[in-house]
Amino acid sequence: MKIFTFDSRDNFSWNVIKDYFSLDNKQMHNEIKTAFEDLIAILTKNKINYEELRSILTPSQDKQEICFIYDSLKTINSACYGYEILQGLLPELLECENLSVFYGDIITNGRESNIQIKHFLQEKLPEFDFSNFQLSNQYFVVYVNNLSKNDLVRINLAQEKCPSYVGYIDMTFPNYLRDILSVCIGVGFIKINNKICIPTPEDDLTNPQGYVCCTFDENKYTLIGIDDLLFDSFLSYKIQRSFYKHDETDQLFGLAAVCDTPDILSGYTITLANEKFKYITEKKGGSLKITGLDELSKDDFIKVINYLINTNYIFDIELNEQFNCLKFATMIAVKNGDFCRNYKVVFEVIRDKKELRIITFY
Repeated sequence: MKIFTFDSRDNFSWNVIKDYFSLDNKQMHNEIKTAFEDLIAILTKNKINYEELRSILTPSQDKQEICFIYDSLKTINSACYGYEILQGLLPELLECENLSVFYGDIITNGRESNIQIKHFLQEKLPEFDFSNFQLSNQYFVVYVNNLSKNDLVRINLAQEKCPSYVGYIDMTFPNYLRDILSVCIGVGFIKINNKICIPTPEDDLTNPQGYVCCTFDENKYTLIGIDDLLFDSFLSYKIQRSFYKHDETDQLFGLAAVCDTPDILSGYTITLANEKFKYITEKKGGSLKITGLDELSKDDFIKVINYLINTNYIFDIELNEQFNCLKFATMIAVKNGDFCRNYKVVFEVIRDKKELRIITFY
């Protein structure tokens, strides 16, 4: 069994189910597996191949994650600024083939957080005048993943005509705002070719349009309402962020989706076979050189991965039952001066030895 992503980080339903019914790991595995099978049945019925969703459910090294920012005080209708902004942006977004779209206000608590947000925006968007900055939540954001460079140029050019448009910030690499957005905005919809999937309450699945802050042309696009729990669990791209201790539960549920003996991975040791290290340094030397990783010994190479790995954010989770091989991938960002690069690391989980064995690094 393989899943691209599982999100209980921002979806507390699975915690409630586990605690309320006092379920053990095997029972939780069966519950999550059944839910995933239900989702696959819904996708199949709507002629969507789950494999098509990989590019919008997992981090990409080839595409960008972008946050488009708008000043709600400069919208024409301040009472419905979200709808106004999204309707103006929607035609450009829908020209993209596949993507996840998040939106919402930048919500922070306290004066210090608001000051940090202001300084961050001023640094990243120096050409914009932030003299009317009051609180961070006056800024409405639309966060999109899986964008090509051409998509970004086209969308940005079109949005420059919008009076409330502030600009865009690249969210492909770790930063303060990305951490904030990971907890204050959620997925509004995902687009797969001409189909739009929208998280919708179970008792109103025939009315997905009512649960998204924009209006689609239903002559061009098929709107599909997907039960909130299924969508939030399996179709919600997780914006990467700094590690929080309580996120280990999310990791545990992710592993429980494919096996009935999941384990917290923070106590595991990262290992790398000599021949694998040699292969990585010889075959991937060009990409390693960019960040200086090519100069490291094997032990130092492992230390860097161990330091940077965010083990709560795992994806491409798979159990090969024939060989009892449990695998997952994660993305780490390595910085060298002003340059930053994302590397994908694939691990095999050796449960009896509590080891995370590096299979692939690129």
